[in-house]
Amino acid sequence: MNPFEVPDRIDVSTHLDLVKAVFMASFAMWIPLPQVLEQCLVQLYTERGWDFTTGRHRGGRPDVPTLGDLTRRRGADRADTRLQG
Repeated sequence: MNPFEVPDRIDVSTHLDLVKAVFMASFAMWIPLPQVLEQCLVQLYTERGWDFTTGRHRGGRPDVPTLGDLTRRRGADRADTRLQG
């Protein structure tokens, strides 16, 4: 079971809000961590063909990120931020 999998008839934005709420309830998250988490999740789902305008996958079998994908994305974003700042 993958908690990042979007259930049938659920909009991807709604699902991401719920995933973010679980993270916020489970871990102490101070500003800007919730926004960083949301940005990473949106990027992961967008890269995998999810459309936040329609709330659905753009076709084919939906590719769903994993917790490992999220940690790799956050590590890459952190490296990019250090290079820019």
